[in-house]
Amino acid sequence: MGSNDHKKARIRSPSYPAVDLKEAIRRAKQFKEFGGQHPVTIKFVLEHWGYKSSSSNGMKMVAALSSFGLVDAIGSGDDRKIRLSQGAMRILVDHEGSPEWKKTIKDSALSPKIYKELWEKWGLNMPPDKEVHAHLILERGFNEGAVTGFLDDYKSTIEFAKLDNSAKIGALEETAEEGESFVEPESGSHENQKDRQIFSAGKPLVERITGPDGAILLQFSDTPSYDQYKFLEAYIRLRMMILDPSKTAKDEPPKGNS
Repeated sequence: MGSNDHKKARIRSPSYPAVDLKEAIRRAKQFKEFGGQHPVTIKFVLEHWGYKSSSSNGMKMVAALSSFGLVDAIGSGDDRKIRLSQGAMRILVDHEGSPEWKKTIKDSALSPKIYKELWEKWGLNMPPDKEVHAHLILERGFNEGAVTGFLDDYKSTIEFAKLDNSAKIGALEETAEEGESFVEPESGSHENQKDRQIFSAGKPLVERITGPDGAILLQFSDTPSYDQYKFLEAYIRLRMMILDPSKTAKDEPPKGNS
């Protein structure tokens, strides 16, 4: 065996917010102060947050706001920008404690996928930390060194949002389950259609795609247009860049190419 074979492989934890919801909202408030409701470049945001434009910690902060549903993506490539979401504006502008404000806070708290999973599994009745640590490491593939910080942020978010066991999980998934009829692809259909299903009982229309990690649900208010898919393409590019900027940069087509 070579010496490299003895090195311990680095375990990469699943995607999760780098900060809790309270800190993400604080950063959203700063965003509003320098950017208002306007779309601004990620570089501009990072600089006004006090990060270098190439800062990985800065990108993690952008990813955290996106994970909590506090920012939306606009454009693509060099023109890619982000702006505060309607949910973020509700939290920052509405009267704190109003029914709409409380609902938006709770929705934001359960927006990160891993937060929803833990809430659905335990709600407020979490077992001792040792058991939760074991679940995250053995069942969810967390790096041991990341578990304590993640769990602190999760608990802080649940407390900040004042969640109780009546909090709803995954509004989009619930919509997809309330009586819609599935339209299964016909046998022999084109390859790129084989894992795609569209179902709707009137409105909204939900498109279900089977991805490598499970079902992906896209909800539209009506039959999606070309422009809507272009917007989704830009948003997905942003999410890819946040998850792994180095890979996304390599995937960008050379300028001037069609």
